[in-house]
Amino acid sequence: MEGGVVPSPAEAKLRLREEAVSRKVVNVEEAISRAVWRPPAGLFLERATEYAVGEKVLLGSALHTFLSIWRIGQEKPKDVVERLSYLPEEIVEEVVEAAETLLASSFMNLYESLLERGFKVLKEVPLSFIENGRVFQGRADLVMLGEDELFLFDYKYTGGDKGELVERYGRQIELYSEALRRAFPGREIHPYLVLVPGGELVDMTLRTTEGGS
Repeated sequence: MEGGVVPSPAEAKLRLREEAVSRKVVNVEEAISRAVWRPPAGLFLERATEYAVGEKVLLGSALHTFLSIWRIGQEKPKDVVERLSYLPEEIVEEVVEAAETLLASSFMNLYESLLERGFKVLKEVPLSFIENGRVFQGRADLVMLGEDELFLFDYKYTGGDKGELVERYGRQIELYSEALRRAFPGREIHPYLVLVPGGELVDMTLRTTEGGS
């Protein structure tokens, strides 16, 4: 009790926790090592994507966030940016321009046709499974779910030859497709890369079929 004010239960619990931490943690490295999650013994953690730093990755991250909250077909790209006040000002214009290139693209045509057919829209879908002592964890950018089939879309902010893109991201899409196959058994899966800007589709069906055989 400080200054006649009785702490709330939550505040009291927080203070007890802070006191316990101050008594038990002897150094920062030990605290960090305790906080790091490790897979159970005998399991190998495989991640679908790799991370890097730099201006290009910053733009890709901003675009990814933008596309995850954009209500496609219901609002203009500029309206979305207003909800991302933390977005760096220097890349706002690039993000809007990249998003606007999707409005008249092969991706948008397919997206709208699937909506008309009653497909459900699922964004940022967490995926995971364990096989042969290996753990896979990932997150699908966009999944459109129908009664007998589903479409997987993964946004990529990079140029290059289609063959190179298929080779570079083939393993990632294989893992995504396998996780979705287990989550939605019996549905035919159609995996695509969506190139941003531009909205060009890269069909990954052959790559995932070969990988799964």
